Amino acid sequence: MDDQALEDLFGPAATYSDHKKGERITFTEAGETYTGVIIWVCGPGVVAGRQIPTHYMVEADQRGGFPFVVLPSDIIETNSEQ
Repeated sequence: MDDQALEDLFGPAATYSDHKKGERITFTEAGETYTGVIIWVCGPGVVAGRQIPTHYMVEADQRGGFPFVVLPSDIIETNSEQ
């Protein structure tokens, strides 16, 4: 998917983030640990009436389907070799 399609699907890209598109990360979700690749970095905004910070759309190795929405506080490791 190109950047325009990702922006149409997930919203505007963040102008600043600690992690970048294409970076491989390990994160937690509902008490489970996953590893995957960031496919889009979303800017902060309001989702379902709640203000949320910059967040990452991540395709996890362990699960197909819709990508995970990962907050910076959920990231436990990055692969600096990417």
